[in-house]
Amino acid sequence: MNNDKEFSRLIEETWRSLGFFLRYLGLPESEVDDIAQEAYLKAFKAFDRYESGRSFKSWLFSIAKNTFIDWTRRQKCQRQYMEASFSKDYCETFEEDANNRTQVREMLARLTPEEQVLVELRFFQDLPFAEIAELTSLSIGAVKMRMMRTIEKLKTGWKKETYDQNL
Repeated sequence: MNNDKEFSRLIEETWRSLGFFLRYLGLPESEVDDIAQEAYLKAFKAFDRYESGRSFKSWLFSIAKNTFIDWTRRQKCQRQYMEASFSKDYCETFEEDANNRTQVREMLARLTPEEQVLVELRFFQDLPFAEIAELTSLSIGAVKMRMMRTIEKLKTGWKKETYDQNL
């Protein structure tokens, strides 16, 4: 019973983030609730194996990512969804003017899908490097290096865009 209450609390804390994460992976809006429920069901069934010192959000996202992959396999369109542009309209919440939002979206769209996932997990989901490493099956050092290169790529692109606009 106590586990049920704890799990319910964790669902309330992560429901919105999980939906964003699934949308970011490319899951159609009509499937988000179903796949989220499937991920929560898998998590609930395995909750006795959850290590309390580990981040529940990271553990859940790992389950959700695998559930998404299973779904894409069932749909026989894994390649279509995994290679699709991960560029989403997260910039709507920024207070910058429309030009900056457009630039940011365009720059994110130029990143590789792997780079886009790293940006999503680090900046939009606020996950630490260790959890990103776990989710992506990379070492922490590899995640940090790829993030550094991705940020540098974004900075260079931003400077070039700004320079080109001022010509």
